[in-house]
Formats: sequence, C-alpha cells, structure tokens
Amino acid sequence: MNYRSVLGLLASILLMFFPGSSWASLTLRSNYEFDGNFSDLLGNESDMIPVGPGTFSNGSYSFSESNGLRLDSSLTSSDYAIEMDVVFTDLNDWDKLIDFEDRTSDNGLYVDPFSNKLRLYEYLDVSPSTIFLDTPYTIRLRREGGTVFVDLDGVNQFSVNDSLAFAVSSIDRLLFFIDDTVITGEGVAGSVSAIRLYADDTNSAIPEPNSVALVGLVVAVSSIFRRSRR
Repeated sequence: MNYRSVLGLLASILLMFFPGSSWASLTLRSNYEFDGNFSDLLGNESDMIPVGPGTFSNGSYSFSESNGLRLDSSLTSSDYAIEMDVVFTDLNDWDKLIDFEDRTSDNGLYVDPFSNKLRLYEYLDVSPSTIFLDTPYTIRLRREGGTVFVDLDGVNQFSVNDSLAFAVSSIDRLLFFIDDTVITGEGVAGSVSAIRLYADDTNSAIPEPNSVALVGLVVAVSSIFRRSRR
C-alpha cells in the first residue's frame, strides 16, 4: 500500500467512525491494493479480472485505453460506495471510469470530455474541479437513499437524485476504466493503486463502527509492514 492509499483508506474509516456521518450504514466490504495481484485483502469478493493487457509496478496496476478491470461482485445493494486511487495518463474523449451494466449502457461515471470534470452520465451535473493528467486522485462515488454523491480527494463535487438508477448494477458486475461500446477513444488509460467497496450490510450481522475502524486500521498497517519487509 502506498502513502496515498493509506491516507484514502484511513480517511474513509474516519468518515464511518464519527457520529452523524452519512457513512453510518456503510461498512468496508472489500479492499484491492494491486500489490502484484488482483485479490481482495478482506476476502469478501472475488479477484478483479483484467480486461486486456496491463502491468503491476510500485504498488499499482497500469492499463492502456479500455484495458481496465472487471469485478463480478456480490455488491447488489443500492446503497454502497466505490472509492479508487488513480492516476490518468490519457484523457481524450468520454472517459468512462465505472460501468454498471456490463457495457450495455452509456450510463456511468465519466470524465466529461468538454470540461475534463467528473460527471455521472446522463445527468448534467459536473464537478467544479478539473481532472488533470499524471496527477494522483482519490475518487469516490457513494449512493445512499437514492442520491449519488461524487467526491474528489475527500471534497464533495456534486450530488444528484439518481431516480433512474443509473448508478445501480442489476447484473452483479462492475467494470472500471472500460468504455461500453466499440468506439475507440472513449476508454481511459492510467494506473490504479486501490479500489475499495463499501456496502449497506444492515440486514446482516456487521461489526460496530469501532470494530470496522479497527479492521480497516489492521489492514492498512499490515500492508505497510508487508511492503516494508520487502
């Protein structure tokens, strides 16, 4: 786990920990760090599946245009959060970051080509912050109570009422950094050092917030020591 991944994970744990947080019903479900493999460190989800060629290097996974990742996920709740630590090396069109319907729909989280800002298509809201190349970002999409919140580096960019469920997967599959059509130029190239999934597990036996924080801290610290031993 690199320094930025540690900060992102700890920040998310703190958001869940403090009373009054809108993360109150969400728990950390899976944590992918791409430290030479595609495994979930928490063991709750299946491995990520690369779609096309890519390489591991320095605690991240690098991919070329539209050669991102697929996750056959059991994250079926409509209340969840997806968080990723990414660096983009190529943004030249509609650059899709998250696809919810196995490439059968245009809907999803993009970098808008007209402004280089984050956008949940096909809603019109865009982030006030501009996305630049070769810059590390933590991007978070959270959906709770039918509202989608998009954050950049811990700062909310916009929220939108997802009345049409554009950000809900009906097929238990998520795609990252892959366009939904055969049109070239609408994929994104870059590297990802972490993807974390949070779920609403209120219908199952879940740990109290203190325990959730402790588990997350153990994961972060163990990863740091694992890399230090190398």
